[in-house]
Formats: sequence, C-alpha cells, structure tokens
Amino acid sequence: MASDDETEYVNAGAHGTGKNVVVGFDCDLMEIKTHLAHDSPMLGAIPIVGMGGIGKTTLARQVFDDSYVVNQFDIRAWVTVGILTENMYESSEAKLVEYLYKGLNGRRYLMDSKGSRVILTTRLLHVALYANSCGPVHRMGFLSPDDSWNLLCNKVFGEEDCPHELEEIGKEIAQNCEGLPIAIVVISVFPEDHEIPVPKLIRLWIAEGFLEPHKSKSLEELAEEYLKDLIERNLILVRKRNFTGKIKTCNIHDLLKNLCILKAHEENFLYVVKGNYNALKEAEIIKLVYLRYLAFTYNDSLPSSIADLQNLETVVHHSWTYSKYPFLPVEIWTMPKLRHIYVAPSYLRDALDAQILVNNSFLLENLQTLLDERNLRCGSDILKRTPNLKELGISYDVSSSAVWSEYHLETLVNLLKLEKLKLLIKNLSHKPEIVHQSQLAFPQNLKRLTLIGCAIAWECMTIVGSLPNLQVLKLKRNACRGTEWKPLEDEFSQLRYLLLEDLDLVEWIAEDTHFPHLQRLTIRSCFKLKEIPYGFGEIPTLEMIELVNCHDSAVSSAQEIEKEQHDIGNKDLQVVVGSRR
Repeated sequence: MASDDETEYVNAGAHGTGKNVVVGFDCDLMEIKTHLAHDSPMLGAIPIVGMGGIGKTTLARQVFDDSYVVNQFDIRAWVTVGILTENMYESSEAKLVEYLYKGLNGRRYLMDSKGSRVILTTRLLHVALYANSCGPVHRMGFLSPDDSWNLLCNKVFGEEDCPHELEEIGKEIAQNCEGLPIAIVVISVFPEDHEIPVPKLIRLWIAEGFLEPHKSKSLEELAEEYLKDLIERNLILVRKRNFTGKIKTCNIHDLLKNLCILKAHEENFLYVVKGNYNALKEAEIIKLVYLRYLAFTYNDSLPSSIADLQNLETVVHHSWTYSKYPFLPVEIWTMPKLRHIYVAPSYLRDALDAQILVNNSFLLENLQTLLDERNLRCGSDILKRTPNLKELGISYDVSSSAVWSEYHLETLVNLLKLEKLKLLIKNLSHKPEIVHQSQLAFPQNLKRLTLIGCAIAWECMTIVGSLPNLQVLKLKRNACRGTEWKPLEDEFSQLRYLLLEDLDLVEWIAEDTHFPHLQRLTIRSCFKLKEIPYGFGEIPTLEMIELVNCHDSAVSSAQEIEKEQHDIGNKDLQVVVGSRR
C-alpha cells in the first residue's frame, strides 16, 4: 500500500484515522475486499491503477483502515516506495533486516505466501500488470456528477452547507473536475489571487512528470496543449495574453483553489507552510536526489555539489545582491537532464576549459533555456554542447579586459533551434566602433529578439530585418546608433510587435510595405523622433500605436494617422499617449 506520508507498521488491534472523507468508493471497496478475502495460501497482489488525482491512494487507505482488513491481518504495513528507498540508502543492510525480523517474525503479514496480500497503487498499467499478470487489476473510474458535487462540498465547506450564491459555480466546477488531473493541483503552490506565469507553470508540470514524451512534440508543446484543454473546461482562467493571443498568465477560481490545496495535502503533493520556517541547508538539499525543480535565493555561487542532483531539470537562482556575479560550477556540464537554467547574472565556463573529460558529444542536449549569462564565449564548442537551446539571455561588459572578438557572437547563427534571444552590451558608449556587422549573426529560426546597448548602425539593421521568422523586436537604450532609419524592401516581413526605447533616432523613413504584418508599435523616451511614418496607417494589421515620453510632433503625427483611419472607417487602430512618472 502506498502513501507519501510515512512508512508505518500497524498492529491488528490498531484503529484507522477515520478522518479521511470518502465519496463514491463503495463498490470499489467491496470489490477489493472480495479479492482480499479470497481463500488462497499464495501471496496475492491487487494493483489499483488509474490517472493521477482520481483517488487511488484514498481508496487504498480506506481498505487499509477497514475493520475487516484490521481483523484479518496481524500486521499491516503502509509503505511509500520513494521514502523506503531513501531509508535504505541511509541504513545498513543489517539494521533493515533486524527491523523487519522483529516486526514480522511469527505473524501473518503482507509479504509471504501464507494468505498475505499486497495492494499497490500506480498510474502505469504496465506496472500493475507486472505486479499481477494473472490476477485482478482494479481500474479506478470517475466519480458520478452527484458524487463529484458531494466531494467538492465536503472538501471546501466541511459539515456546513454550500452558500447559495456559490452553488451554481460550484456545480460547474464539480462537473468540469470529472477525472481531475493532478496537474491542476500544482496551482495550489501559488498565492491567492496571484497571476500565474504560464512558462513557470509549464516547467513545474514537466518537473512533476505529468507529461509523457512524444515523438514529434516537446514536453513544453504538450504542456501548452494541456493548458488549453484545462481552459476549455473552465478549470483555469486566462488573465493575460500577448499580442499573438498566446497565454501569458492565468489563475484559478478561489473555490477550486481551496479544493486544489486540500487535494495537494491528500496526495501528499505539497504542504503550505505558514509563518517562518528553517531554511534548508546545502547538505540537506543535495540528499534530494530525485529533485527535478529547484528555486532558491542564495548570495553566492552555486556549489559544485549541485551536480549530485542528476535528475534536476530546472534550476532558478536569485540573489539579494548583485555586487558580485556568481559562477555556475563547471560540473553543471555533467547534468544531462537540465532543461532550464535561470541564474541571476552569472558566469558559465566551458567544459573543455575546466578539463572535464566527457564521453557524450552533447553534454546538455536537453537544455532549452539559459538566461542571464555574463560574458559568455559563444565558441563553437559551447554551442555544440547546447544544440537545442530555444531561449538565451547574455550580457557583456565592454569595460572588461577581454578582447571583444573572443566572444564569437557570430557563431550564434549555429543555434538552429533558438527562438528567443536577449543581448545586452554595457559601457559600449566608450567604444562605439567595437561591434561591427560581421561580428553579429542571428539564427534564422529566431522569433523574439531584444537588443540593448549594442550600438548597431541603422544601416546594418538588415541583419535583423532579414530574419524570416522574427515576430517581436525590442530595441532599447542605444541598441542602434545614428539619427536616420530607412529599412529596405522586404524586411521585417513577419514582425508583429516593435518596441523602440531610449534611442537617438530623429528621422524614420518607412512605408507600410516594410512592416506588412505589424500589430503593435510602442515608442518610449525617443525624445528626438519627429514623427511616425505616415504610411503606417496603411498597415492593415496595425491595432495600436503607443507613445510614452515622446516629442509633441511625434504624438501629433500618430494622432493624425489615427484620425484619418477612423474617418475612412478603420476603428481598429488606437493611439495611446502616456508619460512615465
């Protein structure tokens, strides 16, 4: 029998807790009791199989505490496989043998061929069949609508009645929660009324193993489909979308959140800690060898011992201070399951520089996200070791002693799967000639690009405008230098969103054919820009022009474009003018 609570041995005369409310399991209970009562001296296994969150552990606990089972078996053991394994690692074999011998000697128990029985719970059918290839496998079914409603009321309101004003939404939730996947319980980790970032939610789902690998789709793509399904069932509410309609943040109805917290406790998935708690020490964290998601705040470099967490998929490291930038331990290259690295500005060394000998040509072939890396040398060796990167954030300080050419930014073009790139260059104003067009090259699959402080000449922006899949472009704080921008024909063919911020641009010469699919234009703190190109009014997809802290003439030109479009019946285009306080 399985639970994530503790490993326990219970004598025949002990009573169950009797506190766990059970709804709709009467038939299941009778069926399993019938199998338990089968008069056979042989060891028998009864697997309970079903989807996550359907109630397998609850049913097993109900059987475990049933008066018939209490009287039938001298010893009942409730075991968590993961915890048992951990205890085995920390105990000697002799102590384990002694512990079992003293507890079970001379009695009927659940691990011998003297009428003993084993009940196990699993989500995997092949595990259930392996445990009992010839005998019964109990498959859990969904609750009826009435049972779902009764369970929801009991979990949320206890012995009190559901308030009348919540009954309609409550019954809708109960109906939609039929076959409630345990994945939705993850939402209970977020504070009440909190807007949940979808990328973070997806990473947690993946870390919990809720998604089965698919040949043609990544786990992240499967998670997005899963999220859409939950939204269509009205279990998750959309809070924000981006300009393409993609979901950015979501949340959950308060009533369902309460259910999720209770369900999370019941499944021993998580506990909400209120008040202060003692922080985990490094030695304690390293023992969590099955850990897949780790987020923490730490004012120093990551310890090399993090490499002991060989199952880790996501690491998020924040720092209270950025007075010194931490190093990522070179041992991180020996963690092949890593998918996402979010580390407050840090340094990553190449495995070859550290003389780490490896057998695999791709050390981090599962890595998809690498953010906030400083002075990353993008040589071919590093890029070969991260061939599946989809999101990269890097920054460089030109005031450092390193030679700019050693960073090899032109090799970024070899990241064939990269979709999102943020490039920040600091202190370039002292050496504006340092970045040449030949020293920058971007992969053709790039969809989102943010450039900050790069001082690229406007006439060299063709290296960006020619990207065939680029949808979002953000140019900030001296990203480009010069006073005139005149794009070439057929550039920015797929661009949907353009942000210009804190630039010295004075004259912008462009037509609607230069940005044929633009949906939103945002201009901030471009004080010298005289006007918005008049032809932008002819872009059929343009929905908004937003100006913040811009010259009066630029604001007037945008308002004239809006008025003309409204006069000819195009009410879709809106101009928003604001100022930062």
